[in-house]
Amino acid sequence: MYSILIVDDEKIVKLAIKSMINWADSGFQLLGTASDGSRALEICEKTRPDIIITDLKMPHMDGIELIKKLKDMNYDGEILVLSNYNDFELVREAMKYGAHDYILKVTVSSEEFMRVLYEIKEKLDSRRGKEAVPQISMKDIEFERYNCLYKLWFRPENEAAAQAGAVSGMFASGRNECIQVFVVRCGDRAALEKTGQKVGEIIKNIAGNIFNKSNWISALDFENNSALVAVNFPTDEVKISPQETAQRIKDITYMYFNLKIGVIYGAFARDAQSLINEAGRSKRACELMFYESISDVCTDNKSIPDDNEQYVKELALSSADRIFNEVAGGNVEGILKTFESIIKVGEETLLNPFRLKKIIKRVLRDAEKRLMNLGICNEEIFDEYNTDEDVIFTAESEEALKLVLKNIFETAVQRIKTRKTYRKEIHEALKYIEDNIYRKITVPEVARRVNLTDTYLCRVFKSDVGKSMIDYINELKLKKAYELLVSKNFLIKEAASAVGINDQFYFNRLFKKYFGITPKDIKHKN
Repeated sequence: MYSILIVDDEKIVKLAIKSMINWADSGFQLLGTASDGSRALEICEKTRPDIIITDLKMPHMDGIELIKKLKDMNYDGEILVLSNYNDFELVREAMKYGAHDYILKVTVSSEEFMRVLYEIKEKLDSRRGKEAVPQISMKDIEFERYNCLYKLWFRPENEAAAQAGAVSGMFASGRNECIQVFVVRCGDRAALEKTGQKVGEIIKNIAGNIFNKSNWISALDFENNSALVAVNFPTDEVKISPQETAQRIKDITYMYFNLKIGVIYGAFARDAQSLINEAGRSKRACELMFYESISDVCTDNKSIPDDNEQYVKELALSSADRIFNEVAGGNVEGILKTFESIIKVGEETLLNPFRLKKIIKRVLRDAEKRLMNLGICNEEIFDEYNTDEDVIFTAESEEALKLVLKNIFETAVQRIKTRKTYRKEIHEALKYIEDNIYRKITVPEVARRVNLTDTYLCRVFKSDVGKSMIDYINELKLKKAYELLVSKNFLIKEAASAVGINDQFYFNRLFKKYFGITPKDIKHKN
């Protein structure tokens, strides 16, 4: 058993350190405390502590002077220094005079404290020729908790029994304790990178200021600047609500690291099954942190994202004409405002962000087809959203999605501006064909509409569009029919009739010629 003397002029620091050390099971005992170096020396002359934990800046005699005096006394124990961020030169001097290590006050955690103390214990055992008492490695314990968190988050929910078995080890047998889980996310990637730490590491480092009565804290970091944090408390030490704890995490993270974070919190779990339930709710709720208004606030995990996309879809489809006109007119700002209104409604209705992105992709796809059909563009202009690494689906936040859309629209407008220019009559003909594609259309009918003769219209149409008007009309009809067949709601005869082709034999022949397969093949495939 090794004795410890704590030296610091701040009562709150001494209390915090006492609470971080597991006195019962660790092989350490508290010898006492002192408020400055002079008092610490008096204690050391009477009872030699094995380990001294000391602050550097204190009245009467500071930490550096204390370390020098101890060296003159041939002190054979070990010294652990407490420091602040701006104490680097003092820390270096303390290490030069023989301090074992240092710990930052503002980021210290119980686990970090115990890790350093076990290092010192092994050092003292070796020096004094003692046979070290076998200890379970703190790294092994932490890895086991990390593994439990991984299974808790990623194991499928339908494997309930296996999941319960995997996380049951997070509750110590015979102890009256509970666990609270949080999902913490930082939306500002650049600010987070400046700290040089991941979100979970930051929360663990400030844990002493938040969970000073906890048994342990563990964190699982994810790639999207977020982390799953689990905290184990003695049940009788639970004094504040989950919401208050979440707010403290948010406030202290901002105080020490100037980071704005969002926190998803849930109820206290007192057994494996309730822990699984709380983690599951938090997993679903954290999807809502995609939205700007939820990204940096504390949110109860009962706020579950809604998969009912109907209202937002209807809004998006009702905006289709406006989006088309803005894209065709090159109005990037107008396009973005329209999509921002769609995103805003998704946020207000707590729509699952995945569903929102699906709606946006559909709107883009429909606008692109219409632009191509009218000859405003003769190639895909939104192909950035349909790459192997889909930039829309991989957008991690509302802000990132808006930036992606801005880049897509700016590129699309530029492509439209550099397109081959059609003469006014051809634009009118293309629009008329698209508006009437679901019925029979003839060349004379279109010619009358644009005030040109049949012969002249056919000649300039092929010159501008690159194909005859009949081929263009048939191609557009077949594309529409294909979409109807894929939807599974139309029979072949119904799909043909819906695009103005009443001769099913003729329809089948055109379809096979254009797509290389028959309409029946499409129905069988689906």
